[in-house]
Amino acid sequence: MAASQAARKPALHEYDGAGDYDPDNYNFHIGAPHQKELLECSKIIESATLSLAKAPVDFRTSAFQYGREQGAEPVLSALAGFLSQEYQRPVDPENLMITAGASMAFTLVCTEFFCKYPGGGTPVVFVEHPTYFLVMNIAQDFGFHVEPIPTHVNGEIDFGQWAAVAGKIHHTTSPTSRPFKSMVYLVPTFRNPTGVTLTEETANKIHNFCVEQNLLIHCDDVYNILYYGEKPPVKLFPVGESNVISAGTFSKLLGPGLRVGWVEAPKEIISKLGSNGMVVSGGCVAQFSSFLIERAITSGDLTRHVKDLRARYTEKVRAISAALKAGLPESVKWTSPTGGYFVWIVLPEGSAEFITKELVPAAKAVGVRFGVGARSCPLRGASPCELGCPNALRLSLGHVTVDQIPEGIARLCKLLRDRFGGLKA
Repeated sequence: MAASQAARKPALHEYDGAGDYDPDNYNFHIGAPHQKELLECSKIIESATLSLAKAPVDFRTSAFQYGREQGAEPVLSALAGFLSQEYQRPVDPENLMITAGASMAFTLVCTEFFCKYPGGGTPVVFVEHPTYFLVMNIAQDFGFHVEPIPTHVNGEIDFGQWAAVAGKIHHTTSPTSRPFKSMVYLVPTFRNPTGVTLTEETANKIHNFCVEQNLLIHCDDVYNILYYGEKPPVKLFPVGESNVISAGTFSKLLGPGLRVGWVEAPKEIISKLGSNGMVVSGGCVAQFSSFLIERAITSGDLTRHVKDLRARYTEKVRAISAALKAGLPESVKWTSPTGGYFVWIVLPEGSAEFITKELVPAAKAVGVRFGVGARSCPLRGASPCELGCPNALRLSLGHVTVDQIPEGIARLCKLLRDRFGGLKA
């Protein structure tokens, strides 16, 4: 294995309520919707609740029942129609399961495909470098060793090195062994934290590699519907394959407090996730909320909202791109996102100590927050990072308004210019 796992430090709580929506508080840190988006969510849910209250008795009382493990058939049918429209490809309701969000989906996968099987040593999850920082915490809570996918400085995957690492993982084929040797966790589209999307060529190579190595692919597809071009992104991994799981959520489309998401996967995987003891005992994990989603889909409110949301975030992308282009020093690199929440900014080599000891407190003093790139590094300080994570900042578009962006980014850019010099000539 690569680096041994460094001790995990408790994450600071993101929602302390202390002036979180103050217009002079520029929070580019939190990957969550702003109050303005949540207000629209509340209106949709209010309408959906009234609609549910007027629905036929059998339908509306079902919303208060435990529910079938996979989710209610009317809900899954409506969800499949919504996803087919948004993805512009057919989605079968039998390949869907309601979850309480993407984090829960990952938790179920960890439990059902790895943790419940005796023997076999420590389970391994391969992650992108950099990756979503909190998924590493979840994996480690389940006893996984987090292993970065070997990646060159130019961003290309070293499949030879990856095969060497995967080849060291002990795996038997007995009836009591894990179905898969290990898991690969990806955010293939508009990745958290970089905002980049895998190319189809790279995705195909990853899929073929995982088939050869008997690795389960878990795709955190939470940003796919938040695209800022005319067409949705291509589905990069074939969800009909027996080793591919796609997890989605309404956390970014409506509000995370609803606790509703879904898994799209082959029927055998859906069946296995539905056999989880907690799910069998409690039934559908988001029964009532999922019925509200069904009402919002059926009324057309959700489709209209998502279209408006993409327009709002497109304005945010334009605003942050213009502000960064106008204010960043030449030595600082970044790429304008085409979807999702995040912008990844890379400072010059050797900036790690400056970020943690100087930039973070200086930015806080002027009301600006951002994500520290080192938190997204799967090495977690156990060995040197050659891909620049400790020199990077993650900016989120979610928790700020379009009107806040120019001033907030201007304040951050001034701090960077003070350190690295002026603008490009």
